[in-house]
Amino acid sequence: MSKEKDKELQVRYGNPVSKDFRLDKYPFYIIDRINHSYGLNMENVLKKLGLERVQWQILLVLKEKNPSSISELSEMTGKKLSTVSRTIERMRADESISTLPRESDNRVTDVFLEAKGIQLLEKILTIASKQYQHAMTGFSESQIKIFQEQLDTILANLSRSPYE
Repeated sequence: MSKEKDKELQVRYGNPVSKDFRLDKYPFYIIDRINHSYGLNMENVLKKLGLERVQWQILLVLKEKNPSSISELSEMTGKKLSTVSRTIERMRADESISTLPRESDNRVTDVFLEAKGIQLLEKILTIASKQYQHAMTGFSESQIKIFQEQLDTILANLSRSPYE
């Protein structure tokens, strides 16, 4: 089979309206299965540390953008605002984070990473690194870079409505 014909079939296999559609070629099904498998693996490790996945995600976001507002954390973790707010309260109680009203707009609550949160994050990053390396086994650096760019493109595409 020619490369063009093979590529055409791959596109059709992944398109739900195609008569050739195959669930195992549907990108969003694959992404969901990857996320589920990753989540189960991480949850098992996090449970031993007394953490939930959403707490890990919040710590990870704060590592990159400290402080972040609760709304930003909700957006960047993909979790509902109410879930993030409840989680923030638990994390505040265990002193891994702190919160303060934003100086420029006291309607916004900023969340800050604290020393205990940094310690937790360092433990988890080692585990997450092993998980990442395991998942990326068999890929070259250039393949990983291309894959990341493709995922970024899909995310950007999905941020705009197809009906506009």
